[in-house]
Amino acid sequence: MGVRRVLMLVVLLLVVPVMPASAAGGYQQVVDLTFPVGGKVHYGDSFDAARSGGRVHMATDVMAPEGAPIYAAVGGTVTTITGLTEKVPSYGYMIRVAGDDGRTYVYLHMGRNSGPAKDAYVPGIAKGSKVQRGQKIAYVGCSGNASCSGPHLHFEIHDDRVTDPYKGSRINPYPSLLTAEKQGDYAKAIVYPFDDIKRSVHLDAILKLSAEGIIEGCGQNRFCPNEAIARTEMAEVMQRALDLPDTDEDHFTDDEGLDAEPAINALAAAGVVNGCGDGTTYCPDEGVSRARMASYLARGFDLPDTDEDVFTDDDGHGHEQSINRLAASGITGGCTPTRFCVSGKLTRGQLASFLVRGLEL
Repeated sequence: MGVRRVLMLVVLLLVVPVMPASAAGGYQQVVDLTFPVGGKVHYGDSFDAARSGGRVHMATDVMAPEGAPIYAAVGGTVTTITGLTEKVPSYGYMIRVAGDDGRTYVYLHMGRNSGPAKDAYVPGIAKGSKVQRGQKIAYVGCSGNASCSGPHLHFEIHDDRVTDPYKGSRINPYPSLLTAEKQGDYAKAIVYPFDDIKRSVHLDAILKLSAEGIIEGCGQNRFCPNEAIARTEMAEVMQRALDLPDTDEDHFTDDEGLDAEPAINALAAAGVVNGCGDGTTYCPDEGVSRARMASYLARGFDLPDTDEDVFTDDDGHGHEQSINRLAASGITGGCTPTRFCVSGKLTRGQLASFLVRGLEL
């Protein structure tokens, strides 16, 4: 740390008392948070800096290389996220988090105006998402009115209990960032069990099921989240997820000697699967359509009937009622808001998400 930074820190600590996160405090209070940007950074106290149009900054810009990871400073719930379903607004890609500590945290300028949302946000982050302190949520960028010659995270802290000098309710982030840096409060690197899931929209579900031993990878430290899953592995995963006991019954003629045979029979005995064709075979090497999987899940989780008709591409389909039961229970949102993609093959990642949502009902 340079001499200037040290002097600024000394002065700051002399005039700004460290207060617990629960205290209302003033706008210069120190908030307990994790430093929100990873890697080499540079920042200063620019809370009072003038901006165009007579505005005042009332934030801290953390300068960092484009694409540097951004972490949740505190845990909370995403209440606003821009550019996912609409044009990126003039201020750029932005996440607003209602913190578990009663404050609001704003992360701004991720990605680029002309770039896709996946370059701004970690897949799976959406309005309503629960984020944990130190969880990676986005990437440093230069969207909005930021210059791409100086990519950075514009970071704000709001607290309705505080009155700042500009008659607002913002806390100056600078003292809190300095304290987090001094204390070494940085996000810890997450060690993923598979190399190919970091940007999957099914990441959280895969991590949960993997940690509980319900689902395994596809080999060579990979999960293959976008690959279709075979009916054999689907049966093994479903048996573990539903905690179904083995049975002495032998339901199908084409699964003899397979490792998955006990799981297949367990699902059949529980009334979850009913085979293929005339019902005497299981077709173990085939994939599973999303429509058929809807019926397996509806029976496995014993989902209630519904009068809702959610999607347009399943009208008259044999699995339509099961698909509607799945949607009404919150297990699926479809492949688009109006379509379920009934004939699409179920992927390994989709199965993980369906099961986690079902298990959490």
